[in-house]
Amino acid sequence: MWDLAFRVRFLHRIKILTTSFPLGGDFFNEAGMLHSARNLEGFAVSATDGELGKIEDIYVDDVKWAIRYFVVAAGPGANGRTVLLSPLSIDDIDWPNMKMRMKLSRDQVAKSPDIDLSKPVTREHEHALHRYYDYSPYWSGPELWGYSIIAPVLESRSYGEHIINKVHDDAEKARAEHSHLRSGKSLIGYHLQATDQEFGRVVNCLVDDGDWSIRFIVVGTGVWLDGKDLLISPRRFDHVDWNEKSFHVNADRGEVEACPDYDSLNPPKPGSQADLYRHGIPRRGA
Repeated sequence: MWDLAFRVRFLHRIKILTTSFPLGGDFFNEAGMLHSARNLEGFAVSATDGELGKIEDIYVDDVKWAIRYFVVAAGPGANGRTVLLSPLSIDDIDWPNMKMRMKLSRDQVAKSPDIDLSKPVTREHEHALHRYYDYSPYWSGPELWGYSIIAPVLESRSYGEHIINKVHDDAEKARAEHSHLRSGKSLIGYHLQATDQEFGRVVNCLVDDGDWSIRFIVVGTGVWLDGKDLLISPRRFDHVDWNEKSFHVNADRGEVEACPDYDSLNPPKPGSQADLYRHGIPRRGA
C-alpha cells in the first residue's frame, strides 16, 4: 500500500482539482490548438534553473492516442542523459519559437530513473517514472489521463481514500501489462487500409496542446487520391496490424474521400474541430 506521505500529496492534488475545475472538467486547457507532432522535434527544453536539451522524439499511447512522453536529449545540466518527460511537467510552451519550459529542476531530471530507450519502455519503467515525479498513473482510470482529469466532489476523507485505493489497485494490476507506447517517428510511413484498397501512408499527426491527445492522423494519399493529405481520427481505426505496419479503417474508398483535406500552411483552428469530426469518415449506419 502507498505510504502516508504519498497519500497526503495525492489528496492535496485531488483537492486542487475539485476547487479549480468543474465536475468532469479537463486537467489541461479546455480548448487546445492543433499542432504538427513532427514539429516538436528540435524543441529546446528548459528547466526551472536552466537549459535541459532538445526533443528528439515522442512516445504515443496507442490505446487512448495521446502523447505520453517527450524524448529529450539532455545536456550536461542533466548528466547528458536521454530522458522521458511527461506533458504533465510542462510549465509553458512557445510553439513559434520552439521552446518548452518544464516545472522541474535540472537536478530532478538528472536523478530520474534510468531507462534504456534502445529497448521497449515497459510498464515497470513507467511506474518508476511516475512514482519519482509524483504523478498518478495515466493508465489507471477511464479518462485520457487516468483519474487525473476527474474532479470528484470530496465531501469526506473516505471518498478520497477510495480514489487512492482504486488508483493503487488499477496501477498494480497494470504493472505487468504492455505499456502500449509507440515512437512517433516509427509511425511515419504506416499504411492506411480501407475495406476495398490501400489509400495512403501516415505522414504526420495533429496533437491538441490542451490535453496532448492525437486528434488526427495526417495521411498522404500519393497516387491514390491525387496526392492530397487527409485527416482521419485514430478513433476510426478498426484495428492496427503492427507487424504489417498498417492502420485499418472500417470504410471504403468513397468514405475515405469524404475526409477533410489537410493544408500544413493553414492548419485547422479550434472552432473548426467539431466540423472536422462531423465531416470525417461517416460511421456505418449513421
